[in-house]
Amino acid sequence: MGVGTYEDVKQLKYDSKLLQAMEFFAKTKISAIPIVDDDLKVVDIYARFDVITLASRGKYNDMDMTIRDCLQLRSSQKVEVLTCRATDSLIDVIKSIYSARYTDWWW
Repeated sequence: MGVGTYEDVKQLKYDSKLLQAMEFFAKTKISAIPIVDDDLKVVDIYARFDVITLASRGKYNDMDMTIRDCLQLRSSQKVEVLTCRATDSLIDVIKSIYSARYTDWWW
């Protein structure tokens, strides 16, 4: 498809500090950072909108918080991580997003 980033993909682990995520957001145009486990499998995401949650709860000054702690401040709704392969067609990717009911986020 030729869409996406294939080199120097930013990633964090649950025990990474909030400061590192904020630096990624400040230095790049990315809107979300994959959170990976020890096997580099994507297990969650930390997105710019998560910073709003921190601000609304008065936690934005604590840059030593771990990403795990930050994500626990989210609402109880679980965010599903969707993935695609280089072999997936664009229409299949769009169908996956639509079927996961993320349409409210995009439109």
